[in-house]
Amino acid sequence: MKYFLWICVLISLTLSLSSCLQKQENANTPQATIVEEADEMLTKRPVDQPLVDEISGLVVVDAYSLTTSGQNTITVNDFGEMKSISSPLTLTGTAPRSWFQEGNFPITILTLSEEVIASWSATGDWLNWVSEDSENDMIEFEVTLTFNAPKHTDEGKIRFASSNPSGLSENEDLVDTQIIFAEGGSEMIKVEDSEDNTEETAEEEVSE
Repeated sequence: MKYFLWICVLISLTLSLSSCLQKQENANTPQATIVEEADEMLTKRPVDQPLVDEISGLVVVDAYSLTTSGQNTITVNDFGEMKSISSPLTLTGTAPRSWFQEGNFPITILTLSEEVIASWSATGDWLNWVSEDSENDMIEFEVTLTFNAPKHTDEGKIRFASSNPSGLSENEDLVDTQIIFAEGGSEMIKVEDSEDNTEETAEEEVSE
């Protein structure tokens, strides 16, 4: 009888331990699976294809973070370094309240040699007080850029800058991110084609 009771106790302890381990495994598995699936989706997803939450069906917005010369941070939604752009281009994101002057701040598209392609003002609800530390509030902005891509290059940059009514360089706060003009560099293509044709002609003359 004593041995029987001991066996029952051991069986009960074994079942309890097994149940606890199973619960712990079940609790950990979904989180790990979600992280792995999210990483896989981000890795395999094409750059220009939005990430969609499988449960809610909503588009997940990727926020591209940029650190400015004044050590502030702005974010640009669904963007990234060396992104291919074409006109019109709509940008949304967040910037510090201190960047806004009467509800806007400048955004400029340039070539890598600092040639200005076009300039606009991003707008945001800067009068919407979010916290007591209002100067550091992040305000949502939006702007639609229309431009003619340069013919002599397909590389450029977008410059985000704080409003600077004083015009003084020491008050500047900005950040650049490099981009690719999807329709740029048409003259470069013509030059390359011309050089190829010249080489072919020279080879034909030599062979004759």
